[in-house]
Amino acid sequence: MKGAATVKGNPDVKPEHIATQELVYMLQTADTLSEFVVYKSRWTDSIVSAPLTGDPGFSSRYVNAGNSKAYGAEASFTLQGDPWTVETSASYVRSENTSLNYDYVAFPKWILNLGVGYRLPEYNTELFVNNRAHLNADEGQVAASLPSPAALKDYWRSDIHVTTHVNKQASLTLDIRNLFDRANALPSTQTNPSPGGIPDEPRSIKLGVTYAL
Repeated sequence: MKGAATVKGNPDVKPEHIATQELVYMLQTADTLSEFVVYKSRWTDSIVSAPLTGDPGFSSRYVNAGNSKAYGAEASFTLQGDPWTVETSASYVRSENTSLNYDYVAFPKWILNLGVGYRLPEYNTELFVNNRAHLNADEGQVAASLPSPAALKDYWRSDIHVTTHVNKQASLTLDIRNLFDRANALPSTQTNPSPGGIPDEPRSIKLGVTYAL
């Protein structure tokens, strides 16, 4: 209501309103958890900064000018077994600005995860491999500086984590992130989006020692 920096306040601005309906199905056993979720959401009277002229010192003003909607689904399955561990999930989301009639393209429509772990008791070692994918995302959100965001390449990344327990107090860890050194990029959600998205980290290797007193 009071504004910020060069954005003029507006005492008449109303609260935003979000209404969400969600349906969740969950099944849990001694060593598994399965879950399925569907939802839809409607966002009305969203507060945005609109261009303002004729008022020195201010370039825009807060107003209630946006309506949006979203819907999606997510499924996940987790197995906490011995020696195997599995963590997998998939989600789909579609969101759009219904006032300006454009999609929020700075979020992947599909996100997929598959993690598999294995325990080697004879070596006191645990290995976990995680794979992650983002599909159908653009380089940034629609903005004045980026009116037509380009599509990003699909994001694929594999990480490895290894823990070896030397004894009850000490452990050694190895982390390899972005195993295949893919040149991934994430969507830019800044006010002024970055063309080409935000570069993800290159391959990295980290060794660690944990000691509990």
